[in-house]
Amino acid sequence: MTDPGATPGTPDDSNGPAPTPESARAPEWRPAPLPEVDGYRVVGLLGRGASGVVYSAIQVAVDRPVALKILHADLASGKQAIRRLQREARTTARLAHPCIVTAIDMGEQDGRWWYAMELVEGISLGERVAERGPLTERETLRLFIPVCEALQHAAEQGVVHRDLKPANILIDAHDRARIIDLGLAVAEDDPSLTRAGGTLGTPHYISPEQAQDARSADARSDIWSLGATMFHAVCGRPPFGGDNVTAILSKVLTAPIPDPRSLAPGISRGFSLVLRKCLSRDPSRRYQHAAELMGDLEAIVERRAPRVRARQLEPVAGQEARARVQRLALGGVGAVLLIVLGALANRDDGRAGSPESAPLVESWPAFEAIEESHRAGDLGAYAALEELKALAPGPESWEVRRRVFITSMERELDQGAASVRLDLTRAVEADLALRRYDMARQRIEGGLDRSLEGQLGSNLLGLPRRTRSGMETWSRDLLQKIEFAADEAEQRAARALLTHLDDLRPVFEELLVTHRFVDALALLDPDEGFWIAAGIDEPGLDDARRRDARGNLEWPLGRMRAQAREAYFAVDKELTGFVEERRDSIEQALRSGSVEDAAGLLLAQFQNHCTELQVDLSQIPGDWLTDSGRRIGAEARMEAACEELALEEERLLSERAQRLMRLDDARAASMCSARLY
Repeated sequence: MTDPGATPGTPDDSNGPAPTPESARAPEWRPAPLPEVDGYRVVGLLGRGASGVVYSAIQVAVDRPVALKILHADLASGKQAIRRLQREARTTARLAHPCIVTAIDMGEQDGRWWYAMELVEGISLGERVAERGPLTERETLRLFIPVCEALQHAAEQGVVHRDLKPANILIDAHDRARIIDLGLAVAEDDPSLTRAGGTLGTPHYISPEQAQDARSADARSDIWSLGATMFHAVCGRPPFGGDNVTAILSKVLTAPIPDPRSLAPGISRGFSLVLRKCLSRDPSRRYQHAAELMGDLEAIVERRAPRVRARQLEPVAGQEARARVQRLALGGVGAVLLIVLGALANRDDGRAGSPESAPLVESWPAFEAIEESHRAGDLGAYAALEELKALAPGPESWEVRRRVFITSMERELDQGAASVRLDLTRAVEADLALRRYDMARQRIEGGLDRSLEGQLGSNLLGLPRRTRSGMETWSRDLLQKIEFAADEAEQRAARALLTHLDDLRPVFEELLVTHRFVDALALLDPDEGFWIAAGIDEPGLDDARRRDARGNLEWPLGRMRAQAREAYFAVDKELTGFVEERRDSIEQALRSGSVEDAAGLLLAQFQNHCTELQVDLSQIPGDWLTDSGRRIGAEARMEAACEELALEEERLLSERAQRLMRLDDARAASMCSARLY
């Protein structure tokens, strides 16, 4: 009987080798030929993806090893796939950070597009975890703090990665993390092919808002994905799993977050809180930008507590059940306490009819008055607490009731503070929607105390410590959000100014060609009109941020002004040579006596030459014609030459007149002599 697992053509122990017919012989396997790309020598295959094949290659011109990504042959005619590859290359090229793989070149060969990038020797974070197990907290912090810095750089350039995961973080030979694969990345100023819809990213690491609508992904979505990647690094698995994409996305959207310390007991509580904040489903409760996350990771390295409060985070898996048990237990204790108090009250009522018995619960009129005033609405929670503090000690039998009342007042203050937070948060969000950043900031910095006093009767410092701490954390986070929004507005304004300057460049260069230097320089004046012409709608930016946004124009404006001066100097050199040449010829003609009004002739010839060159002297800025009070330039030299020629002509005419006078005197003397003799 033939072994079903035997390979055809393999010797059998009983029958010996069986000859295989030529027609039945399996074709010999041969590796696919390596592609050819001009300027590169393809060395070998590195990997395959959904959109292309990645090869190792050598850039021939500089003998540099690179990774060469070539679009799949079946996608070569797809415009969307081509645009996506082009977008990946251009997005990567605009980033310059040591933790982001560098783009080198892009092109098309035989109808197939390719993209060359820096070659990183190493393995992915996912492979490292699979081979060696989870990373320690220290290893994770060392790897990811530079990654946070890289993400902050990308966000400042308006780039969102949208597919951060262990497979897209390479660990090089120096144990440094490098971000790769910006195939799904999108820039703010790029009309992305994928913004129109669709769920992008890898399900295990995708943020909830990106899972629902890819267009909603922003820098905070990258924070979620980075948090899920760090979770995988220290816990050995992603936060959410499942048998299929639907099951995974369902957990991403609704399931409680696993407690990182239950999967990795060796990590610190602070790092666990940081991971949980990264994985907050509400983007406004996450880290708002990577620099903020990096600050907390650095704090953990320095053995300081991160600025994360556990009560502000979503509960982890199992925490809600424990909280319910605790609430039930506290409810049971409260019920028992009420029963005991009721029994004591009934016993007091039973003894009240006995004239010889004294009451067990004494009266405390001052406390009762405070309680009654609060119940009637005449005394707010804060005022009631203040009066309680000023109250003289009362009977010990009232201690439980006093504590209950204090707890009730503090709870009212918490609720009132929460109402103030909600109202101010909505007002600030409305201000940010209208881009009124100063007004939003003033609502918190100056308006918070007014709102608290109006609703609670106390400013922030007068609130109980727990309530005050929550308000301070909330206000700090909201102010940070306002500053981040203002920073983004400043960056948008700076990009709009640079874009407008790029739009003006063809007009500027045309003006230089026609030697209209004054008009060309007028285009480069970054005044308010320039701001309006750039189409910037940022009414809330203060003067300092406007100056900072304009500061981005200093270098390109300086280059363009230098370009204008170089163009002027080229024309000036031509005109100066013309003046010197004509001046020499006119001086020779003067000495020969064949030219009259030499200065006027030189001026006329100079003006005719300016007309031929399309040079309008009124279009040359005055400060270009002076140097520390000294006139320079072709026009100045022409004026000086005219003055010298006029003086020379006057001198020659004077000498001629004197010769004539001497000649006339000699003739007269001769005639007189003739008469005498």
